[in-house]
Amino acid sequence: MDNIEIIEVVGKGRGMMATKNFKIGDVIIKEEPYAVIVMNGNHKTTCHYCLQCTAFGPEIKSMSKCSGCNYARYCDRDCQKKAWKEHKLECKSVRCVAPGLPSDKTKMVARILWAQLRNEKEAGPIQIKDLDPHLSERTEADQKDLDDHVFDFGDYFGYDDLPENVKDEELRHLFSMMDCNAIGINDRKGLQAIAVAIYPTCSMMNHDCDPTAVAVNNGKRLEVRALKELKKGDEITICYVNPVSTKEERQKKTLEQYYFKCECKFCSEGCEADVLKYAMLSDDITEKSKTYILGFTRNCMKRIDLSKRKENWERMSNQVNGALLQMDSLMSDTHVLKLDVLNNGVEVHSFLQQQGVAVTQAIRVADAYKKLLPKIHPLLGLWLMRLGILQWQVEKLEDALESLKSASLIISRTHGEEHVIFNDILGLIQQCMYEQHLPSHARQMARVAKVRAGHHLPTGK
Repeated sequence: MDNIEIIEVVGKGRGMMATKNFKIGDVIIKEEPYAVIVMNGNHKTTCHYCLQCTAFGPEIKSMSKCSGCNYARYCDRDCQKKAWKEHKLECKSVRCVAPGLPSDKTKMVARILWAQLRNEKEAGPIQIKDLDPHLSERTEADQKDLDDHVFDFGDYFGYDDLPENVKDEELRHLFSMMDCNAIGINDRKGLQAIAVAIYPTCSMMNHDCDPTAVAVNNGKRLEVRALKELKKGDEITICYVNPVSTKEERQKKTLEQYYFKCECKFCSEGCEADVLKYAMLSDDITEKSKTYILGFTRNCMKRIDLSKRKENWERMSNQVNGALLQMDSLMSDTHVLKLDVLNNGVEVHSFLQQQGVAVTQAIRVADAYKKLLPKIHPLLGLWLMRLGILQWQVEKLEDALESLKSASLIISRTHGEEHVIFNDILGLIQQCMYEQHLPSHARQMARVAKVRAGHHLPTGK
């Protein structure tokens, strides 16, 4: 880790500094997790060793199950054998609390302790004990929640197996540290968080709403790449929150989860993107009309979310389209509430195989993201990829190629050319170019290949 140095940053505490110059897309640091767990919501569809996820796409293969605990899943016997060193004690613990499931926090704390019992050392300059748990800043309710986790931990780990030097305060430190320092791991297509890991050194990167870097997982490994030109001595920052959220939402998130109110340049001085997130179509729109459309949209989103939870897709589609009919007369597509509706529209119409409608709405989201995000940003790259897939599905091949090529330029810098997502995009570009030279009747046969793509669109949340 010669490229970075841990420093004290005025007003922020510890941070990470570049010790050399970096160009956009350069790898700053790579770190393997000290501990990683598959989240309970994904434990049946994710390999507990390599994190290969089978939850997305039509080609869902069955996974082998640990016969001891009936909890852990694996791609094959090879992954199961490789995982045994870490799963051996976990297997016993899972059986102790069956038929219930341990919380994700409990599993993570246990894995950290088992790693320490195996004398596994942190590879970087920062150790688990150095991570800030923010114990003194927690509310009374948070403190009680911590105490409950600590009280129940022995049921899972085994009271007799707890090391003598691990007291309740040490457990409170570990449980509290999780909230502020754990980093989610997405599936290999970048669609959904499936696991959580602890990367002690990368946890030193501070937040900024206009970050200098981006952290992307490549399997278990976390890779940090430069989003801006960095000079020796510059601070390396990442964004902890949804970059499309408003200033108020960002500050609320950083205060509630990370115990600081963001006062970066964007938040303290303002930025054009934050203005666009509240934009109406005209300055002449009255306050009465603004109040009406905002209330109408929030009510619509409640109904859309309810239909989504009930999996009433036709009703959700009608609600999205009805909401947009009203919003289109007053709100800009960059308005955060309208973007939320458009994202839901892309999702539901893709699910209903109404790709024509989905393409139209996905284009609007892409145009909004281009105004709200930097030119090189992972969210923009992933969205352009998904737009390209939709355009490919409706055989708008020239449009698809344009979207996919734009996505590849971004993803090559935010994820790297060795990442599975970048290689997926290249494969889709090749497929589009191949289909361009097919006669129209032969394109129907190519639709079979499109089914195998197995990409789902994100919700935008």
